[in-house]
Amino acid sequence: MEQAKAFFKEKILPVIGILGVLSILTKIISNYFESKLLDSIAFLSFLALLGVVLLTIILFWEIYSNIKQSRFTINMLDNINVLDNINEYGFEYHKSIYSEKKNKVFKVLWKEVNYCKLNSERNLIIEPIGNSKIIISKSSINWLSLLKQIPQSKQIDPQIPDYLAETFSDLKTCQVCGYIAYKNSECLNCRTKKFDKVFETEIEYMKEEQLDWFSAMDKEKKVDFYSEEENTVFKLDQNWKPIVTEEEVIAFSKENS
Repeated sequence: MEQAKAFFKEKILPVIGILGVLSILTKIISNYFESKLLDSIAFLSFLALLGVVLLTIILFWEIYSNIKQSRFTINMLDNINVLDNINEYGFEYHKSIYSEKKNKVFKVLWKEVNYCKLNSERNLIIEPIGNSKIIISKSSINWLSLLKQIPQSKQIDPQIPDYLAETFSDLKTCQVCGYIAYKNSECLNCRTKKFDKVFETEIEYMKEEQLDWFSAMDKEKKVDFYSEEENTVFKLDQNWKPIVTEEEVIAFSKENS
């Protein structure tokens, strides 16, 4: 209700005021010159029509601006997808927990896909047979795992295998999660970036990142630093050791849950 009042005050009243002033001026000018070419009633009718048109434009522009802003926000969130059940038959994806569509699960079968390719931003474009294109953002969870499962028959050029070959070359061990997934100052597995000088020491930074990575919302869940069951993309460095303890991770989880 308050927004409607503000809109009326800021958008409608100024238009009414301008039309009123124009009407008065037109009447004065018309009476002063007594011009036969200028019919006051016809001109006032024209002004009234013009006012309606202007008012309609303003209303539609306001609605369009609100819709555009809303769509932009939703699209930005919808780009963050979670990919699940990736296999030789297809995959499923759903929106992030921040999206209004988070509970809707979409299923894609490879046999129903025409082709797959990467665009200039390295997002995955999937063209289903008879349906509109699907864009999977590279920021999606399990995105690399999906790329590795795309059948060769669905790839229209060597773009995807070339990208995977480049991505998985010269990987180093991430000191936070322990996986051989560190490249170009960032871990492709846990997304930890190079030492942030906000912390006093690199050890302090790594410890904070490990506590955050291994923490769990489920207080009863056991901490497992070496589990490889859920990771089908990267390999765990068997020589890696965490710098935090299980007790510290549990305490951190309780404090931040």
